[in-house]
Amino acid sequence: MSNGTVDPWYNAVEKDKAVFNVLRYTAEFPEQASACVGVGNDDKAHQFFKDHSGSGMDVPADGSRVIFFKPGEKALLAGGSIMIEIPPVKMIGVPDTQLMNFLLTKYPYWPPGTQAALANLINWDQLGH
Repeated sequence: MSNGTVDPWYNAVEKDKAVFNVLRYTAEFPEQASACVGVGNDDKAHQFFKDHSGSGMDVPADGSRVIFFKPGEKALLAGGSIMIEIPPVKMIGVPDTQLMNFLLTKYPYWPPGTQAALANLINWDQLGH
C-alpha cells in the first residue's frame, strides 16, 4: 500500500482475527456458506470472506483464495481434497520430504506407517500444519 501500511491479508494477527470471524459466522449460518462451495465460486467465497471478516478484509487478486468445502470433506479421508503449491523452479529427483513443503494442507490420511515415518523427518509446525 502506498501509505506504508501492510495489507491486513499479510498480517498474521489481523488475518487470524478475520478467519475466526468468518468461521464463527459460517458455524452460525452454514447454509449461507454453502453457496461458496465448488468450482466457479471463488468470487462468492471472496465476497463472503470480506463481508464476514469483521474488517472488510479483501482477498488479494494475486492468486490468493478462500475455498469452502461441503460438510463431510474430512470424513472422505483418502478421497478428500488436496491443495498443492506449484514449486517456483523445476525440481527433479528431490526427496518426498522436500516435496511435502508444497502440500498446503495436512492430508488427513496416509497409508499405515507413512505418517509416523514422515513425522520423524518433517517438522510439521515449521510447514504450517
